[in-house]
Order: sequence, then C-alpha cells, then structure tokens
Amino acid sequence: MAPSRSGRSHAAHAPASSLGVGGLGSSGGAGGGVPENTLRIVVATDNHLGFLERDIIRHADPFEAFEEVLAYAQENAADCVLLGGDLFHENRPSRSTLVKTIELFTKYCMGKRASHLQVLSDQAINFPSTGSANFEDPNYNVSMPVFIIHGNHDDPAGTENISALDVLASARVLNYFGKTEIAAGAHAGKIPVHPVLLGKGKTRVALYGLGNVRDERLSRVFLQQNITWVRPEQTPESPEISDWLNIMTIHQNRVFHGSGHTSAIDENWLPRWLDLVVWGHEHECKLGDQPSSSSAAHHAPRSKTGGRSKPRARKDDVDDEAMQETDFEVFQPGSSCAIQLSEGEARKKHFMSLDIQGTSYKATYIPFSKVRPFAFETVALRDHADEIDAEDPRSLETFLTRKIEQMIAGVAGTSGELPLIRLRVDSTGYTTVNTARFGQKFVGKIANPGDVLLFHRRAQRRAAGASGGDASGAAAADEAQQGGAASGQDVLNQARVNRLITKNLRTDMELLAVDELGDALQEYVAHGEIHAISSFVQKKLQELQKKLGASNASFSTEKEVAAAAAAAAKELHGGAGAGAAAAAAAEAPKKPAPAKKAPAKKAPAARKRKADDSDDDDDFGDDDDDSDDDDVVPEPRSRTRRAAAAKVVVDLMEEDDDDDNNDGGAGGGDDDIDDDDDDDDFGVRSTRLTQRRGRR
Repeated sequence: MAPSRSGRSHAAHAPASSLGVGGLGSSGGAGGGVPENTLRIVVATDNHLGFLERDIIRHADPFEAFEEVLAYAQENAADCVLLGGDLFHENRPSRSTLVKTIELFTKYCMGKRASHLQVLSDQAINFPSTGSANFEDPNYNVSMPVFIIHGNHDDPAGTENISALDVLASARVLNYFGKTEIAAGAHAGKIPVHPVLLGKGKTRVALYGLGNVRDERLSRVFLQQNITWVRPEQTPESPEISDWLNIMTIHQNRVFHGSGHTSAIDENWLPRWLDLVVWGHEHECKLGDQPSSSSAAHHAPRSKTGGRSKPRARKDDVDDEAMQETDFEVFQPGSSCAIQLSEGEARKKHFMSLDIQGTSYKATYIPFSKVRPFAFETVALRDHADEIDAEDPRSLETFLTRKIEQMIAGVAGTSGELPLIRLRVDSTGYTTVNTARFGQKFVGKIANPGDVLLFHRRAQRRAAGASGGDASGAAAADEAQQGGAASGQDVLNQARVNRLITKNLRTDMELLAVDELGDALQEYVAHGEIHAISSFVQKKLQELQKKLGASNASFSTEKEVAAAAAAAAKELHGGAGAGAAAAAAAEAPKKPAPAKKAPAKKAPAARKRKADDSDDDDDFGDDDDDSDDDDVVPEPRSRTRRAAAAKVVVDLMEEDDDDDNNDGGAGGGDDDIDDDDDDDDFGVRSTRLTQRRGRR
C-alpha cells in the first residue's frame, strides 16, 4: 500500500463495528485476521485495578472496564496491548486483586493463536525483570502480548526496587519495560531510554517507554538534557532509520499545577523525531486532535511525513532537535473509569486501537460501554444569594438537595447502574454542611453518597497561597483535581516532600545526593517503606567504602578521611550532589580562614531557625497551613557544619537501625503499617536531626 499523504484529517464519526479490522483502510469483519504487514495495538492507560475493592457498589468498576479493553483486543485480533501505567491503584495490591488480574490476562492473552510479532532488540535490556519477552518463551502459549510501563501508583520500591508489575512479569503474563534508574547520581547521571523494536512483516515499530519518575527530578534531567535516546541501528532489513515508526509511552503530569516549572513534563522536551506519544497519568480523555464523543471516531490513514511542515530530524542531529517544538501527535486515553471524581473525568471515556502499516498509522477511538455514568457540576453559592440564607444551614441544604436531584435526573436512563454525582461547591462567605450526613439522603440513588459534595473556598486559598507554606501545595492539588490529574492528594504529598527537601537540604550535602535522598523520602511517605532512608544511606556508604578501598590510599587524620570520602562521593555523583567543600577542606590547613567576630544576637536567630525546622516537620502530616515558616531564611552553613550535617545523617540512620532491632524487626513481614505511626517516627527523627544540628 502506498503511503498516505492525508495529514491530520479526520473521518466522520462512525460506530466501532463499521471501522473495519482487516488492516489499514480495509473493511474486514469483526474477528477477522490482520494482514501480515499491519500491526494492530490496543492502547489504554490508568486502569487502577483494586480501586475501592471493599466498596459494595464500585468495587468491580475498574475490572469491568479493563476486561472490556482485553475483550475488544482479542475479538479484533490485536497483535498486542499497550498499557500506559497505573495498572494497579495501590503499590501493594491485595492478593484478591492480583488473582483477578492474572485471571483476566490468562483468559484473554493466552491461547493457541500464534503471535506474529518479533522482538528485534536486545530483550535483556528491554525486559530487565525477566530477560526476554513472554511470547517468545517456548514454555508459554501467548497469543496476545501485553506491554506495560509503571505509573506512580504501581512504581517499584524497596531495597530491591521491585513492583507488582515485576511479579506479573515473572509469572509471564505481561512484558514490563521502561524501568530505568538514574545512574551515577541525581544530577549528572543520564537516563538511557532503549526502545523495544517490534517487527511484523515489513512493518517496524520502535516502542519507547519511560516509567514514572518524580516530576521534579525528571524535569531537571530533561532540562539538563541528561536523557540518552537510543535509536534503531541500520540493518539489511531496515536500511534507513526513517523506516521505523517511533512510539513513546510516558506516565507523568502533562499539565503544570501551581507556579513551579518542575511540576510537569513539557511536551516540547520530547524529541521531535517521535511520531506518536501515549500519555498516561492524566485522567481526562484527550485522544490526539479528535475531540471526545459518544461514538467511536478514527483518523484517516496518515504517513510519517504527510501534512508535516517541518523536516524530520536526521540521525546525526537528533540531540540538537530534541528540545524544540514538537512534531508528533499525543494520545491521552485517560483513566478507564472515574477515580478522583474530577471535572476532567466526567468526559466520555475511550481507549484506542492503532493500526500501523509501514510508516502509516490509523487511530480508532472506542468508547467504553461498561463505565458507570458520571455527572460533575460546579456551583458558587454567592451566585444564588436570593435562594440561600447565609445564616440558615437548612436553606443551603435544601438548595444543594435540589441541585443534586437535578443532576441525577440528567443521567437517569443512560445506564442500569447507579450514577456517580459530584457537585463542587464554592462556599466562600457561606457555611457548609456535613457531607457524610448529607449524602445519606441519596443512598440507593447514587454510587457515591459519602463524597457527593466537594466544598472549597477559592478566595481564601489564594490568600493563603500568597503567604507561602503548604497552601500553595494544596492549591496545586485542588487545581490538579479539576484538570483530571491522577490524584490531588498525590500532588499535595509530593509538594510537601519537595518542601521538606528544599528547606532542610538547601545546601549540597557532602556524601549523599539530594535527589536520591528525596526519592528515598518519597518511598518512605508514599509507599510505607520504613527502611527506605536507612537502606539508601547504607547503600551509599558501601559504595563509598568500596571506592576508598580500591584507591589503596592511607590516611593519618580524620580530616584526610573526610576529604577523601567527599572526593569519592563527588566522583560517584559525577560532580553533583556532593558539595564542592571536598577540595576546599583539603586545602584548609594551607589557607586558614581569617577569624571573624561572631555577630551579635546569633543565638536567638539559631533558636528561631531551630523552631522553624521543627515546625516544618510537624507540618509534614498536617493539612493546616503554616505560612510563617517560609519567612525565616536559615543562615548559610559553613563547610565544617555541612560536613557535620552529613555525619549526623549517618549517625541518625544507625540509631534508626538500632531502634528497629530493639523492636524485634519491625519490618520483618507485616506489611500493614500504621501510616500515622510512620509520620510520628519521621517527626521524631527530624526533630533529633534539628537538635543535633543546634548542638553542633
């Protein structure tokens, strides 16, 4: 088939059954075979299996939507399924969720139908969990392979960096790729992105994947251009690099929330030579240039060069073009069902079928038929002052009840299931009602009576945000929920972690990389890994000890040991993360700093800084805003004090290990850890660190 030159034109809307499954531009019947040169991929993201698994009404919603994706792929003879992260809602899914998930993969992806896909790249690099693709394992009959990256809900964690996806990959029910680590330190280390090279007939696809990384850290890696994009090598079968269709799968914030430029990943940071980008994490459904609709729609066949005004990047100028304006199409399927009940999630849900032949592709959008109906509206009470008495809560309750009943009537009859209703209420200047008690009126009428109302005070939120503190993080979380981000609470938690790192680690540390310590802190907070920080410190100490031992150097004083350790850490981190104090410390005896008279009233300032640091630790688990913390800027630490602070971290971790041993091995096998106790322990450890800094 000659390549199409139709560009980004769209065909008229049509039912999914009339789009044809016999290949690009064909009209084969449902369940028919796919031509040997056409590669069909079914795409979905953010399935969140296990979400509300104990809810009597909504526990089956994620599984029903996910089964619809797999059933469609099987019935339409898809060559593979591509999942864009957050397969599970919890980092540690329950045994029941794991069993149901494996049953679905076994039912729809295993069978006697032969797979015509070939992996043309190094499988040991692509699939580090297993070393090879499951459909090329002779011990398994895989008829429809599944390729998946991890999201922020099911990302790897712990000392062995393992996720639930590793478990499923080891069970050979899916192929887990895009699992990368930032090597050699947070700042200087590069992320190599190796594609999974797939071939079917004469069609070649380079499938790139990048599992979720903290937005703040990944943003810096992009801005510093520390990502290495590995391109396909020229072979006799594919002599030109342009013969490959390049698809990227990513799971990050796409919309910037708050004022920081590191709260999301800009599309312009991705290389221009990509052809398609499948974007996970954002729950709002946005599929390419085609707006969402109640019926399926599809792109007309499109070639790599058709309709493009900008030239393709050549192999030798990929790095120069990587940071310029995008020249690819972004598909954002969104979540399979409503998770956060945000405004973006109220739009029609779709998944996608992608037919690729040579360098042309066609995207078909399939609306979910089993998704529970969801209605979302926003109301400002000040706009209804004539209906509501600000001093009478009963008039407010009457108004809200009438509004909810109107929303229920609007979705009545669209499905046999109870609908989801969310009313976002701007209550500025008015009182509120108890949401749980209010929702009891609608038991048996809607699926979410407990959280049908969402109150907020926009004016107060802006005022609090202007003064600093956690209010800015809360505002970002609120904005994220409006836009359909994966979780407003996730955004808020990450903002708090970033704030802790910024306030307490303002200067470079001598032995530890700040970003890597931030990742360990994120694991401690988000995933309940109580040994994440101590394991990180022990790992870095072992690396330093190995580095120093290999040098065969001898030291006569503690100062020489400290200088050598700092230099080794600087080398391990590529010149970043370890402060520049190492070289200065070595020259300290030759160039002693002139003595300076201590400034007056230094002790009160130190006490104030100490009190502020303690307040920061207390705010970590508290939603209340404390805007006064950001008003006090700590004094810059000297090199000696910074080295002492690094030593305090080591001492602190050793004490933490001793406490764990005295407790009889708290992490010995009970995963049900009380999050409140973890937060309290964190506050105690942070307070100890602050006290030790004050004494030193």
